[in-house]
Amino acid sequence: MAIINFHVDVNMKQSMENIYYLITGTKKDNPLILLIPYSLGIGIGMIAFFSSAFSNKSRRKEPGPMEVEMDLFNKDVDDSILNIIKNTNKPL
Repeated sequence: MAIINFHVDVNMKQSMENIYYLITGTKKDNPLILLIPYSLGIGIGMIAFFSSAFSNKSRRKEPGPMEVEMDLFNKDVDDSILNIIKNTNKPL
């Protein structure tokens, strides 16, 4: 969603049309020669960032972004449960 909102905010369609015009000197409404590689690059970049498929096996295992977020979520849930128990003075 963040990438989609960014593209809407910066008017990516118009930006790509301007880049195409600067490179070729001709106006085109849908410069697919730029849009297709850009779209593929976004997808491959997201897969590479969130996947350990491209990581080197000999490197030290580090948590990925999703693992960090899940750990923070679990910590927040645990803290919330503990706060409920403290506030009610009764065990669940």
